[in-house]
Amino acid sequence: MKPILLHPESYKGTYKPVGGHLVLDFVNTVSYRGFPKPHDWLSRFTNLSMWARAIGLVGAPEETGMNNWAKAHPLEAGQQLEDIKNLRERLYRLLRKIHSNGKCPSRDLKAFNEDLSRTFQRQELVQWDDGTQRRLKLEWRSGIQTAELIQSEIIKSAFALMTSEKMLSTMKTCEGCDWLFLDRSQAKRRRWCTMEDCGNRAKAKRFYRQKAGKS
Repeated sequence: MKPILLHPESYKGTYKPVGGHLVLDFVNTVSYRGFPKPHDWLSRFTNLSMWARAIGLVGAPEETGMNNWAKAHPLEAGQQLEDIKNLRERLYRLLRKIHSNGKCPSRDLKAFNEDLSRTFQRQELVQWDDGTQRRLKLEWRSGIQTAELIQSEIIKSAFALMTSEKMLSTMKTCEGCDWLFLDRSQAKRRRWCTMEDCGNRAKAKRFYRQKAGKS
């Protein structure tokens, strides 16, 4: 899996979309959450727009438009980024509770229901005709900002995952960094975000422990 070249600030690692589902790649934009030195990959607005383009939520013109708007409206952009990061942490808490079969925090669940309501209010059913048949489809209402569309797509993704027993049954936590992912391996024995990262670090730790035990 190729990394997305988000600005790392002073962090030495890279971000890779290894979750196997949009909302998991979104909550994984924090590396080593809960550890002494976590790293937030959405530390700047340009990282959000770059992530959204790399994931496939927006195209190059939308990414450029987002960045130009952020430069012209730094206060509003900062608030949008903060809102998106608050959404991320709320979804992470809900997903971890669902994964452990625990009780979801009522405050987070209430807020997510409000997120869902706003998301569907931003859409409307329209009829389209391709020349042979007429069908209905959901389209976004006009006047919605790109960052709002990104939020809405993430919320829809979260809803789809949270209500799918099949997908939830394959959701796991990396034993090294706590990132979330769907285990689609045939044997269902995946333990790491990637073998190249946490998998190799775990192997190296085992090697040094064994070597120290023999000395």
